[in-house]
Amino acid sequence: MADARVADQAALRRRVTSIRARHSEVLVVLAPPRTASTALARILWNHTRVGWYSHEPFEPTYYRDAPAEQAFDLLDGPAPIAELNPSRAGGPSGTDLVVKEMTFQVGDAFPLLAALATRPIVVLIRDPRLTIASRMKVLRRSGRPEIFPLRESGWEDLARQRAHLREHEIPHVVVDSSDLRRSPQTVAPPLLEQLGLTFTPELLTWQSSDATGLSAVSGADDPFYQRVLASKGIEPPAEPVPEIADFPEPLRAHVAACLAQYEELCRSVSG
Repeated sequence: MADARVADQAALRRRVTSIRARHSEVLVVLAPPRTASTALARILWNHTRVGWYSHEPFEPTYYRDAPAEQAFDLLDGPAPIAELNPSRAGGPSGTDLVVKEMTFQVGDAFPLLAALATRPIVVLIRDPRLTIASRMKVLRRSGRPEIFPLRESGWEDLARQRAHLREHEIPHVVVDSSDLRRSPQTVAPPLLEQLGLTFTPELLTWQSSDATGLSAVSGADDPFYQRVLASKGIEPPAEPVPEIADFPEPLRAHVAACLAQYEELCRSVSG
């Protein structure tokens, strides 16, 4: 059994190498849910260097207990940007691949995702009071229970994944999406520079996309991407920050712990 696991890991590492070889750059965005990660992806969709997009390829490994090989099947067949971004249809297509993934979905397979990146990994964060409230709101509107498994806030896995990045000295950059939304002309240029991309103001606006089926699990019925796909550009933050006491009692201790992690992370980034 041990030999089989080693063989599987070796095979997956070969697939990592193969994917990297097919693209000029592989840009990885890692985020807890509801951090405007798809909005950041939309900025990257606008860049002519970016030709391919893989949306949360590890999602089936979390929700369907699929093997990691299925995530790599999805990575081997990314979506052409021209099918997602109307303004890029018929235009020049680059060879860079953008991979966006949720922290809790990739989980312990994160070293494989990290190995894909050819540029610093973008770790996107946002006040967890906002992200958790937003997830609850979407679930409520779609008729699902608003109290979700705590792991799906994404913060527990993020702590382990940042430890891996630091331990192995893997280049990464932490960005607060509220800062990006509040001042995109200030935050986006240095971020794109680290990704090897030239910033132009036109990257911050786009046409609404009729793309469906971003999720490999929920398909066109997924309610989490309707707003960002219908958007026309980066929108400034306007959501009021709820108090911890505003959350249902089963979530309060978790929200408080996530908030402490977020505040510590903000201090370490600014310092």
